[in-house]
Amino acid sequence: MSQPIASNDDLTFVIPAFNSAAYVDCALRVAVACRPYEIIFGDDASTDLTYQRAVKFAEKYPGMIAVLGSKSNRGMAAHWRHLCHMVKTEFFIKHDVDDVVHPSYVDTAMKVLRKNKDVVVCFAGAKEVDANSFMDINSLASYIDNVLKFDDPQILEGDTAASFLARWSPYPHSLTTIFRTESYLAAGEFDGSIRVCADMEVLFRMACHGKMAYWCQKAGLYRIVPSGIMRSSMKLRTVARDLLRTYSVAARLWGATSAGPIINHKMRRLMISCLRGSMAATWREPTALAREARALLGDFRLYRDSMRRKRVLNQ
Repeated sequence: MSQPIASNDDLTFVIPAFNSAAYVDCALRVAVACRPYEIIFGDDASTDLTYQRAVKFAEKYPGMIAVLGSKSNRGMAAHWRHLCHMVKTEFFIKHDVDDVVHPSYVDTAMKVLRKNKDVVVCFAGAKEVDANSFMDINSLASYIDNVLKFDDPQILEGDTAASFLARWSPYPHSLTTIFRTESYLAAGEFDGSIRVCADMEVLFRMACHGKMAYWCQKAGLYRIVPSGIMRSSMKLRTVARDLLRTYSVAARLWGATSAGPIINHKMRRLMISCLRGSMAATWREPTALAREARALLGDFRLYRDSMRRKRVLNQ
């Protein structure tokens, strides 16, 4: 790099992985380029060579990369929680194995976090690329060695932060999210029981503990992987349940603020989509889907009624 990245002795790179052998070298090269104190690579009982490739790469950097295996599959968010709980540094980034965060962004974000003790998390945008982009050493090196300049971030706080998160557009990509460890723990860590958007749900809780810094610039590469969780054949009710739980947390924490109407609108749209999807699929699982739709509708009604009671009390 023409301008070397500073050593980040207060940062840990957490890389969760499952059946992602093709991306291991790339992810670890990016992590090393960001010069963290430690890299925790966790394999969630893969059936391919993910673990073996990580061990082989780690041999080049003794004492820097900890490669952890698992005898059984914990599931995505539970795996995140397990690995992030091992962090010993003041800050950490949870970086999925198939993504690429730019070292220049990490350097910039770390300066903001160190300078502003009330900022508990940083995030930015990312460029979406196909699954096979920047896989060879030369193209990856060309990308991460190109120094990027970042403007001052937008500082979000309280219901302004909650409103930003609820809109989810622009999207704060998880590959760019750097956490203040103390605040992450105080917020309750990742919810290991949520399969979809656990990285979104924890941010609603983090917003209760301090400010957030956001860059609209693209700070990394988000690979659209066919086997990725949002591209898989996950059952509708699993997606619906977890998204509803995420917005229910948002409603409980922020429903009585100016973010409430945005959260309410999102939940209404979610419920309509869920019910339409359930009705369209009843020919396959009529009893199960009908039961799930009724349960989701019941949850939504409870949320709606609680919001009405809050409005009455606040008048």
